[in-house]
Amino acid sequence: MNFQELFWQALNEQDPVSALRQMLIDLRAQGIEKEALLKELYAFRQVAASRSEEDEDNVLDVMDFLVGFCSSHMRID
Repeated sequence: MNFQELFWQALNEQDPVSALRQMLIDLRAQGIEKEALLKELYAFRQVAASRSEEDEDNVLDVMDFLVGFCSSHMRID
């Protein structure tokens, strides 16, 4: 599975944070571990930052959802 391609697809949506969050929820439902997703997102963050600060911020936002640094209703378990 090429996570970077999936992440770019989400970032190119009209509401990238929601799209990326839903993608992560779907990946978790498929059994992908949080730690693996965080590792992929951390690497992707570097790439996204090269395109724009907004892209990097969007990635950081969803990383917060995975680690629980957010409101309880936004947390991805």
